[in-house]
Amino acid sequence: MTCAKVPGERLTMPKATKRSVLMAVFAALAFVTCSASGFAADVQRGKQFARRVCAICHVVFEGQSPGDPNAPSFRAVTKSRQFREKGIALLLENHPNMPNLALTQEQLDDVTAYIKSLVK
Repeated sequence: MTCAKVPGERLTMPKATKRSVLMAVFAALAFVTCSASGFAADVQRGKQFARRVCAICHVVFEGQSPGDPNAPSFRAVTKSRQFREKGIALLLENHPNMPNLALTQEQLDDVTAYIKSLVK
């Protein structure tokens, strides 16, 4: 296929190329659409993550034994002015007695969704 255009002549693409380009565009749109919904915050994933990682120090569910008495329960976090104002940003801040966890954006979103689900 040559891309040189002769003056006055219309540049065209073979049908097979047009079809390939259209298929690629539709595939990309489908991927973006599916990916966006796949990354939506998930309360259950957040709960599972919190039970596995955060529960070492924090009380993350009713009836759990406290790990670190200085670590606020997730229910207390939901009631804090800081969490209401900052949301996920609060989880990104350094806390003096908390280990520096390298969480993915998905994990942050999920844990935040779980904590928000505890609001009563």
